Amino acid sequence: MTGFLAWLRGGRPFPYPRHTAGSAMAMFYFAGGLTILLILLLPHPATLDIGVMLVIGGVSPLLGLAILRLRFRLATSAYPWLLVVGTGIVTVLMATAGSRSASGSFSFFYTWIVIYALLFFSPVSAAAQVGVAAAAYLTVWVSLDPSETNIGVHAGAGHSGFRHRHDRPGREDAVTRPRGQRDRLADGRRQSPRTGPATGLRGGRDDGNPTDPCRRHD
Repeated sequence: MTGFLAWLRGGRPFPYPRHTAGSAMAMFYFAGGLTILLILLLPHPATLDIGVMLVIGGVSPLLGLAILRLRFRLATSAYPWLLVVGTGIVTVLMATAGSRSASGSFSFFYTWIVIYALLFFSPVSAAAQVGVAAAAYLTVWVSLDPSETNIGVHAGAGHSGFRHRHDRPGREDAVTRPRGQRDRLADGRRQSPRTGPATGLRGGRDDGNPTDPCRRHD
């Protein structure tokens, strides 16, 4: 294990200058916040918590600008804690996504966390950051609803989704039905109470109406 850590330490550009680590951290927060706001503008899963995303998407760029301004004065020991805060923010976004399929909108942020930790932290600190991110991801993933989520955008009180015709409630594309089911449905229509199978009259029987031109006269 010691030999592996020594090899890893020798093959990485760590340590970067403090201001470089600060600039990269600021970029992650700024780009992450803008990405969250962009998700809201584009078609997105209807289960996402819009309020949480607006707050995080609005605050993260401001935090990124503050880190950028203070990058020459921030202590090196502050960056691991800032990355833990980023992990917490991503975890909150995933936890409020509503389902596993919807949480995919944010899970890629964990990749940013791993990349930053491997580039700017010591091997031990990077391993700790990756472990925290992995534990947070797995915990949220297990707790989320595994059902699929329709993609749509909120509009007023409701939302519009992109669904196939056969996914809409009460409708089914006739082409997608099995042939046996289509035949049974056709037979049911021919023998429904509206038209009988033999007479073509309502209810399948003569209703005794003398003015009906279809009524048989003996």
